[in-house]
Amino acid sequence: SGASAGIGFAIPVNTVRDVVPQLISYGRVLRPMIGVELASDRWVQRYRIEGLPVVQAYPGLPAAEAGITGAFRNARGEVVLGDIITHINDKPIRSQDDYFSALEVHDPGDTVKITSRVGDRTRSYEVELIESQ
Repeated sequence: SGASAGIGFAIPVNTVRDVVPQLISYGRVLRPMIGVELASDRWVQRYRIEGLPVVQAYPGLPAAEAGITGAFRNARGEVVLGDIITHINDKPIRSQDDYFSALEVHDPGDTVKITSRVGDRTRSYEVELIESQ
């Protein structure tokens, strides 16, 4: 009928520049990861946490292999936070968007410096990125 539903979308040029070569080479987009589950931004804001808490570091994946730990429940059933990621390669991490933006400038196989806080101690880890599945 030649009619248009009036639906459209836009993709930022930087996204196209990053994604298209990977689609051509691999047929998919390669996303780097370290193997953690992170607290939601809503939870972080609600409890006014500076940084991004690791909920779980998956065994056998780079974060856990480097020593990064997730949250757990103590004997009284209280949640005890493990590592709270504060920086990736000295870039402040305050949200999941910050976290993914810091990783996406790297490729699987690259190593990043993760700075975190556990209690009142600061820790630093060198973590090799792997391809997300």
